[in-house]
Amino acid sequence: MAYSLIQINRCIFHLTHVQNVSSILKNGILSKNQIRTKKIKINDVSHENIQDRRANILIPETNISLHDCVPMFLGARPPMLYAVIGKGFEQKDMVYVIVDWNIIGKANVWYTNGNASSRGTNFFHGKIDLKKY
Repeated sequence: MAYSLIQINRCIFHLTHVQNVSSILKNGILSKNQIRTKKIKINDVSHENIQDRRANILIPETNISLHDCVPMFLGARPPMLYAVIGKGFEQKDMVYVIVDWNIIGKANVWYTNGNASSRGTNFFHGKIDLKKY
């Protein structure tokens, strides 16, 4: 993942459309399921076919779906940055919300060594697991 500009011990990135920033400032960074439940209008840059697949993926050994989680990236250039073009958005309309690195140590935070919806991707939990990454 050298191409991703990983910022270990510095920050984590949430990628979103610039028009979603006011909602994030008001409501916080929310999961897809929380956005639906609260009926918050956002500018969704995700691909529906990918989201259909992600909705049915559970974090191993939990009942938590990927849509119960907020997607964030350890690297500053995630593949999603390039994927938004395919949906008709411009990269200049995308912004990073910078999240403190220490969120990794929280009980309800998982991270992966690849795309969470891809086969062969491993899920990790806690700072200690970074050694496995």
